Amino acid sequence: MATAEQFFMVMQALQNMEGLRDDVRRNAQAYQADVVAGRLTISQAQAVAREDAVQYLRRLKWMADIFADLNRRTRLIAGMTAVGITVTEMKAAHDEIKSVATPLATVTWADAAAITTTVNQILAAVPAHDRVF
Repeated sequence: MATAEQFFMVMQALQNMEGLRDDVRRNAQAYQADVVAGRLTISQAQAVAREDAVQYLRRLKWMADIFADLNRRTRLIAGMTAVGITVTEMKAAHDEIKSVATPLATVTWADAAAITTTVNQILAAVPAHDRVF
Protein backbone atom coordinates (compact mmCIF):
# COMPACT_ATOMS: atom_id res chain seq x y z
CA MET A 1 0.00 0.00 0.00
CA ALA A 2 1.37 3.39 -0.98
CA THR A 3 1.33 6.32 1.37
CA ALA A 4 -0.49 9.47 0.33
CA GLU A 5 2.87 11.11 -0.37
CA GLN A 6 3.98 8.24 -2.60
CA PHE A 7 0.69 8.21 -4.47
CA PHE A 8 0.88 11.99 -4.97
CA MET A 9 4.43 11.67 -6.32
CA VAL A 10 3.22 9.10 -8.85
CA MET A 11 0.32 11.31 -9.90
CA GLN A 12 2.65 14.29 -10.36
CA ALA A 13 5.13 12.20 -12.35
CA LEU A 14 2.38 10.85 -14.59
CA GLN A 15 0.85 14.29 -15.02
CA ASN A 16 4.24 15.66 -16.03
CA MET A 17 4.92 12.87 -18.53
CA GLU A 18 1.45 12.85 -20.07
CA GLY A 19 1.38 16.64 -20.15
CA LEU A 20 4.71 16.58 -21.95
CA ARG A 21 3.38 14.01 -24.41
CA ASP A 22 0.42 16.26 -25.20
CA ASP A 23 2.56 19.40 -25.43
CA VAL A 24 5.12 17.78 -27.73
CA ARG A 25 2.48 16.51 -30.13
CA ARG A 26 0.28 19.62 -30.09
CA ASN A 27 3.20 22.02 -30.48
CA ALA A 28 4.70 20.01 -33.34
CA GLN A 29 1.45 20.24 -35.24
CA ALA A 30 1.28 23.96 -34.45
CA TYR A 31 4.72 24.67 -35.98
CA GLN A 32 3.53 23.22 -39.24
CA ALA A 33 0.09 24.85 -39.16
CA ASP A 34 1.47 28.27 -38.22
CA VAL A 35 3.95 28.28 -41.09
CA VAL A 36 1.34 27.08 -43.59
CA ALA A 37 -1.11 29.75 -42.39
CA GLY A 38 1.55 32.46 -42.52
CA ARG A 39 1.39 33.20 -38.79
CA LEU A 40 5.08 32.35 -38.40
CA THR A 41 8.03 32.37 -40.74
CA ILE A 42 10.15 29.25 -40.89
CA SER A 43 12.84 30.91 -38.77
CA GLN A 44 10.25 32.02 -36.20
CA ALA A 45 8.81 28.50 -36.03
CA GLN A 46 12.32 27.14 -35.63
CA ALA A 47 13.00 29.51 -32.72
CA VAL A 48 9.73 28.50 -31.05
CA ALA A 49 10.52 24.80 -31.51
CA ARG A 50 13.97 25.22 -30.00
CA GLU A 51 12.59 27.06 -26.97
CA ASP A 52 9.86 24.44 -26.55
CA ALA A 53 12.54 21.73 -26.60
CA VAL A 54 14.48 23.50 -23.84
CA GLN A 55 11.32 23.43 -21.71
CA TYR A 56 10.65 19.76 -22.53
CA LEU A 57 14.18 18.86 -21.45
CA ARG A 58 13.77 20.88 -18.26
CA ARG A 59 10.61 18.94 -17.41
CA LEU A 60 12.31 15.64 -18.23
CA LYS A 61 15.09 16.60 -15.83
CA TRP A 62 12.55 16.70 -13.01
CA MET A 63 12.17 12.96 -13.45
CA ALA A 64 15.92 12.39 -13.69
CA ASP A 65 16.40 14.38 -10.48
CA ILE A 66 13.90 12.19 -8.64
CA PHE A 67 15.63 9.02 -9.80
CA ALA A 68 19.04 10.45 -8.85
CA ASP A 69 17.92 10.92 -5.23
CA LEU A 70 17.75 7.54 -3.50
CA ASN A 71 15.07 8.56 -0.97
CA ARG A 72 12.81 10.19 -3.54
CA ARG A 73 13.33 7.36 -6.02
CA THR A 74 12.41 4.79 -3.36
CA ARG A 75 9.19 6.66 -2.51
CA LEU A 76 8.23 7.11 -6.16
CA ILE A 77 8.88 3.47 -7.02
CA ALA A 78 6.87 2.33 -3.99
CA GLY A 79 3.95 4.42 -5.21
CA MET A 80 4.34 3.23 -8.79
CA THR A 81 4.41 -0.39 -7.65
CA ALA A 82 1.27 0.11 -5.59
CA VAL A 83 -0.65 1.35 -8.64
CA GLY A 84 0.89 -1.14 -11.07
CA ILE A 85 3.25 1.10 -13.02
CA THR A 86 6.74 -0.22 -13.69
CA VAL A 87 9.95 1.74 -13.84
CA THR A 88 10.32 0.37 -17.38
CA GLU A 89 7.03 2.01 -18.41
CA MET A 90 7.99 5.36 -16.89
CA LYS A 91 11.44 5.23 -18.48
CA ALA A 92 9.96 4.36 -21.87
CA ALA A 93 7.70 7.44 -21.73
CA HIS A 94 10.69 9.57 -20.68
CA ASP A 95 12.86 8.18 -23.47
CA GLU A 96 10.19 8.69 -26.16
CA ILE A 97 9.97 12.36 -25.36
CA LYS A 98 13.71 12.83 -24.91
CA SER A 99 14.32 11.21 -28.31
CA VAL A 100 12.50 14.10 -29.99
CA ALA A 101 13.26 16.93 -27.55
CA THR A 102 17.03 16.59 -27.81
CA PRO A 103 17.32 17.07 -31.58
CA LEU A 104 14.51 19.65 -31.56
CA ALA A 105 16.63 21.88 -29.29
CA THR A 106 19.01 22.50 -32.20
CA VAL A 107 16.70 21.91 -35.15
CA THR A 108 17.38 23.77 -38.40
CA TRP A 109 14.61 24.01 -40.95
CA ALA A 110 15.34 25.19 -44.47
CA ASP A 111 11.76 25.02 -45.69
CA ALA A 112 8.22 23.88 -44.89
CA ALA A 113 9.01 20.35 -46.12
CA ALA A 114 11.69 20.05 -43.41
CA ILE A 115 9.13 21.08 -40.79
CA THR A 116 6.72 18.45 -42.09
CA THR A 117 9.44 15.79 -41.85
CA THR A 118 10.20 16.77 -38.25
CA VAL A 119 6.52 16.84 -37.30
CA ASN A 120 5.97 13.39 -38.79
CA GLN A 121 9.00 12.05 -36.90
CA ILE A 122 7.72 13.54 -33.62
CA LEU A 123 4.21 12.16 -34.05
CA ALA A 124 5.60 8.71 -34.87
CA ALA A 125 8.04 8.68 -31.94
CA VAL A 126 5.60 10.06 -29.36
CA PRO A 127 2.26 8.35 -29.94
CA ALA A 128 -0.95 9.80 -28.53
CA HIS A 129 -2.42 8.06 -25.52
CA ASP A 130 -6.09 7.39 -24.98
CA ARG A 131 -7.75 10.04 -22.82
CA VAL A 132 -10.76 10.14 -20.55
CA PHE A 133 -11.31 13.84 -21.37
